[in-house]
Amino acid sequence: KDPIQDELHRTSTFLIDYQEPSIEALTEKITSAYGKTPRAKDLEEFVYNYISDKNYANGFDIASQVAQSQEGDCTEHAVLLAALLRMYDYPARVVTGLYVSLDKPKIAYGHAWTEYYENNKWTGLDATRVSQEVDYQHIPFNVIENETIGYAIELIKLLQTLAIEKIIIRAQTRTTKS
Repeated sequence: KDPIQDELHRTSTFLIDYQEPSIEALTEKITSAYGKTPRAKDLEEFVYNYISDKNYANGFDIASQVAQSQEGDCTEHAVLLAALLRMYDYPARVVTGLYVSLDKPKIAYGHAWTEYYENNKWTGLDATRVSQEVDYQHIPFNVIENETIGYAIELIKLLQTLAIEKIIIRAQTRTTKS
């Protein structure tokens, strides 16, 4: 589906509930920092800074809960960013998958991030790592399409069918000319 015409990636839903007062109240802070028409990267930065208590205590809160608590992990960053993007008329969705860290020790872990549609393509934003781009280290498994009250069932089904035996990471060497 074309996200420009697809209402799913534009509307306020149970999970991405940007019409709730706790999210609408953020517009004053956003306007103060970035003006009336913030760029998608501005909203990514806002969410990174706004969620001040970065922790794993929450399961997968809906956007309005995140706006109130200002806490959470990657899932809370992703849903709040998706809500703000939609509020500012960017088609947006939440993606779940793996993030492969190339730091030592190399490790892969479950992760969520946000994508928005602009210039005829989906572009990833990761509000937990503002300084990094969403790139080959982000391995998508699922786009959350069920944003109703049953959204968690889709996530549980994904985890039940997921079986990863091995991930091979090959480092690329970069050469620089002097």
